[in-house]
Amino acid sequence: MAGLTKSSSGIKKLDDMLGGGFPQNGTILVTGPPGVGKSTLCQQFLNRGMTGEEPTVYITLDAAPDDIIDEMKKMGWKTNGYLDGTRMIFLDAYSWKVGGSKEEPWKRVLQGGLDINSLNVMFSEILNRMKVEKKRSIFDSVSTLLLYIPSEIVVRFIPIMIAKGRSFKTTQIIVLEGGIHGDQLVNTLNYLSDGVIEMKLEGNKRFMRVSKMKNTSVSRDWMEFRINGSGISLV
Repeated sequence: MAGLTKSSSGIKKLDDMLGGGFPQNGTILVTGPPGVGKSTLCQQFLNRGMTGEEPTVYITLDAAPDDIIDEMKKMGWKTNGYLDGTRMIFLDAYSWKVGGSKEEPWKRVLQGGLDINSLNVMFSEILNRMKVEKKRSIFDSVSTLLLYIPSEIVVRFIPIMIAKGRSFKTTQIIVLEGGIHGDQLVNTLNYLSDGVIEMKLEGNKRFMRVSKMKNTSVSRDWMEFRINGSGISLV
C-alpha cells in the first residue's frame, strides 16, 4: 500500500522485500523451533529501533535481562542511552523463578510468579514512561506464559496487550515456539497479528519465510539465512 509507514526489521534484505519493514504500530508473530534464531531477530529489531531513537520494551520470560544485554553487546548492539538513562526497559518476568531480582531504572521485575494482571499493569507503566512518539516491544515468549497460565486466559490477554501497544504507537513482536501448540491457539495468534514470520531448521541450515504481512505483497517462499557477528542476514 502506497504511503504505508514501515518500521525497519534491522535485516536489510527482509526490509527490501517488505517495502521498508514491518507495518508501523503492527504486531508481528515470530514462530519456530528452539535455537533457530527467534531471539536474535527480536534483538536485531530492537537495536535498529534504538539506533533510530525508538525506545523499546523487552518483556522477557525465557532469559534474565543481564544475559540478554550480554548477548546484544557481543553483537555490538545498543542497550542503553537517551531515555531516563536507558534505551531499553525490561519487564523481567523470568527472575522470579530463580529467587527474584532487584529493580533498576531500566528494569521492572515481576515478583512471586507469573501474573497476567501484574504484566498488564507493568506494561502500561513502562509505555507511559516513554515520552516519544514511536516505540518497539518484544514479548518472548507466549509459549512460556502458557506453562503457567491457562490458555483461555492467555488468549484473552494477548489482544489486550496488542491493543495497548498499538494505542501507544508501538510496533510489537510476539514470539511463539513452533510445533508444540494446538491449531486453535496458533490460528488465533495468526489472526490477531499483522504479520507472521516462520523460521525452521533443516540440518545445519536456517530458513525463514513471511507467511503474512498486512498491506504488503510478499512471496511465501522459504529463504535461507545465517547468523554471524552482526546478526541475521538473508543469503
